[in-house]
Amino acid sequence: MTDLLYELIYVLTVAMGGVSLLAWNYGLEKTGFLMILCGMAIAGILVAFRRSKWSGRLIIIGVFVMILATGFFLSKNDSVHEFFSDKDYYLWLPFVGLFAFILGELICRIRIAKVVVSIACLGWLIVCTAMGFRTEKIFVAATLLLFLLTIIEETQLRWNKTGYTEHKGHVVYVAPFILLIFLLVLLSPAPKKPYDWNFAKKIYQVAKDKIEELDIRLSISKSGDSAEKLIGFSDRGLLADEAGKNEKEVMILSDVNSSVGEIKLSGKTFSSFDGREWSDEDTSPAPDVIMDTVGMWASINDYTKNPEDFALKTYMKVEFVRMKTNHPFVPLKSVPTFRDLDTDEFSEVGGDLLWPETRAYESKYAVSYYRLNTGNSDFKEYLKAGKAPTRERYLQYEYQLNTDRIPNCSYEDYLAHVDHIKETYGKTVVLSPKLREFMDEVYRGAESDVDKIDRLEELLRSFTYSETPGALPESIKNESDFLDYFVLESREGFCSHFATAFVLLARAEGIPARYAQGYIVYPKGNRKITVKSTWAHAWPEVYYDNAGWVAYEPTPAYVNNSYWVTEDGTPAQTVQPTPAYNASAYENLSVLPENEDTVTIRIKWYTIVIPIVMGIVFITLVYVIANMIMARRFEKMKEEDKFVSLCRQNIRILRLSGNPMKDNETLHEYRERLLLEKTEDFSFLEGYEKYLYRGDIEKERAVKGAALTKQKLLSALKKANLLKYIRFYMGFN
Repeated sequence: MTDLLYELIYVLTVAMGGVSLLAWNYGLEKTGFLMILCGMAIAGILVAFRRSKWSGRLIIIGVFVMILATGFFLSKNDSVHEFFSDKDYYLWLPFVGLFAFILGELICRIRIAKVVVSIACLGWLIVCTAMGFRTEKIFVAATLLLFLLTIIEETQLRWNKTGYTEHKGHVVYVAPFILLIFLLVLLSPAPKKPYDWNFAKKIYQVAKDKIEELDIRLSISKSGDSAEKLIGFSDRGLLADEAGKNEKEVMILSDVNSSVGEIKLSGKTFSSFDGREWSDEDTSPAPDVIMDTVGMWASINDYTKNPEDFALKTYMKVEFVRMKTNHPFVPLKSVPTFRDLDTDEFSEVGGDLLWPETRAYESKYAVSYYRLNTGNSDFKEYLKAGKAPTRERYLQYEYQLNTDRIPNCSYEDYLAHVDHIKETYGKTVVLSPKLREFMDEVYRGAESDVDKIDRLEELLRSFTYSETPGALPESIKNESDFLDYFVLESREGFCSHFATAFVLLARAEGIPARYAQGYIVYPKGNRKITVKSTWAHAWPEVYYDNAGWVAYEPTPAYVNNSYWVTEDGTPAQTVQPTPAYNASAYENLSVLPENEDTVTIRIKWYTIVIPIVMGIVFITLVYVIANMIMARRFEKMKEEDKFVSLCRQNIRILRLSGNPMKDNETLHEYRERLLLEKTEDFSFLEGYEKYLYRGDIEKERAVKGAALTKQKLLSALKKANLLKYIRFYMGFN
């Protein structure tokens, strides 16, 4: 009994802690009493199974059969499915119980395991306290209980003493007092707010910041230009065989407008593709960024009296963290100024802004830009019907927006800028006859370039997003080869593949387009955002005479999240959620309903009764069969073996009747004591003693006498205690 209690103390303690960790892992506010009870019951049953004889194990197996049968019937019940739809953690309880049983057995048998587990649990509590993790009181109490038991047992093992020295017994004897402490911990009120440990947190934060700053400075000092190397999951515009997954903080956005749905921060654009890699052959020093913004704003003001329905000016700040580059990351339609970019001068090459010096850790700048209402159907109509800006409008808004008076931004410069874009980014891509036929079918019925671009975006978004599409075949030598492979054969890839295909197919229709790389951010209402390296992205940009450069999103894993309701109430054409793919880059935010309807489980009577009957029938049949086998074996025994078996059974019956044989008591002494207390015939004990010491008995007579005594003893036991009578036939001691 001592060994059993010793084992249960440790196993059940571990089970309590395990159930608490399960609840913590599932984000439950509190570990339910039923959960704890189920976990401990499973662990306790496993202990009982290990220590039971065949009869006890048989009953446990029978109970297990009942549970399986019940589970089978309940699995057909819809209300049970509904109940467990948000309580699937109950399905993990058997594994928690099994884990607690295995770990508890190791603790009981291996001394060092007990110490290691106790220290590990205590260490986890310290980590939770320091990091502010929520910790269940039941886990704290279970850890305290395990730690105190370990100290007590280790003290007993190291204590030189006389008398009763069994350490397991000492643990069992002091267990009630330890359990009292455990209950006091559970019942004692805990403060609603945990101790803040401000002094420790400040020391930790200072050390962490210094180490992180040193690590950042060392890492960026070894790297080249981040805008050249780390953008768009590729290396200098090369289509890699898999997307990058090394997540680091690269920059921090602040003062972000809470209504902004999407920000595409462009670092570098490319003009030419050779079938495997993008390069930038546009070396024009023209101030394309400011002219593109001025031209768009002038065109919109010519088109409508409510320009804010199509573009809204906004502002944000950017701070580099793990970044080293002379490329400012800015959205389309930016209004670059020396003040915002924190520099006395900047330049442009091929539509990309450049600082005269390389910027790195803690460099800060600001961005003013117009965000476009691209998700709204009114904006689509503007792209189709809007006109290029007139001289008057262009000069009006060039004066308003070009506050730094950047040179070479006249209307003539603007027209030359448009011609340069069409020449550089509108180079015709020749499609193979098969792909040409396929795309003609895609564009069938399209009435404008805008319609074609929408069809193209829809086509590519129907393909498969994959971060590991594999390397491009060696047979790809040019743009046409790549398009045949990606559009007609592979149809899977990540953003670089989709953006490349989009740009090339747009150019095949005579529509100027370019390949852009940078970072995509979905603020989700946050005004301050830490941008991760895994948010790097590539996308296509299409040039329109009226709107200038407009970004599209052909990659299935991402959505165009830039839209708002116009003044006349026109909603967004397609309101799509934040991307569900690329889970490593974006955390899915879930909102729990405030009021959940109570789920009522309706179970028919037979779903419970039938499993119970099945379990009882199973156990009964096995016992009947087992007794028949034992009776058969008994008939085949030799007479002396029958006698020995009957004598042992009679001693068992006497023990169940409350007359057990005492320690160090001989059979003769046992018989004499029974004769003084009872009037029955216990001559079988005298015969049993003679047989054991001399092997001399009258076999047939001895067997008959022992059998008759067995009948009398069983009859008396049945009258005195029916349960003990059943226990005898079920094989329990």
